[in-house]
Amino acid sequence: MQHPAFDEFKRAFQAKEYEQALASIETLQIEFPHSAALLWHRANCLEKLERYIDLPQALEAAIAKLPEHLPARIMRVEYSDWYIENAFPLLEGEDEADEDNLPPEIQAVREKREALQIELDQRNEADLRFVLEKDAHHAQVHFLLSNFLRGVEHHSLSAEEREQQAAELLDRAIALNPKNAD
Repeated sequence: MQHPAFDEFKRAFQAKEYEQALASIETLQIEFPHSAALLWHRANCLEKLERYIDLPQALEAAIAKLPEHLPARIMRVEYSDWYIENAFPLLEGEDEADEDNLPPEIQAVREKREALQIELDQRNEADLRFVLEKDAHHAQVHFLLSNFLRGVEHHSLSAEEREQQAAELLDRAIALNPKNAD
């Protein structure tokens, strides 16, 4: 027999009642604070609720307990922009600032964002390659890594090498899932 709160979580999640599903998970976390699965279920609820700003912390907690859980690593890549938003939110007036004459505090936070982006790019590539090591037939990850290589600015490979790898990954993604080639 499962815990009644977990049954309620499953019912609510399947019914797309994500607030209730999250409440059930958080109730269970009080009783079972060391449960890795609950950390992952919480991240899923946050994603469904579009509480993206809360995802970085939830995903890091889940991955710390479940380092081999491939869906968590994929989700971390897909929502990596929220790590930057979480760490360095938009400053007041930043979106209206004169790009040719930025105040020092805006320039400083943008430099921090750029440094974090480089770290996240390295982590994202490592996560995607880790998933492919574990599941070489994961079409979505081939596609994500292809797009990553085409869009990354700072990389040890030349632009030509990245483009060649990206094309090969995209071809593999299409071969693995030809019905979803777009």
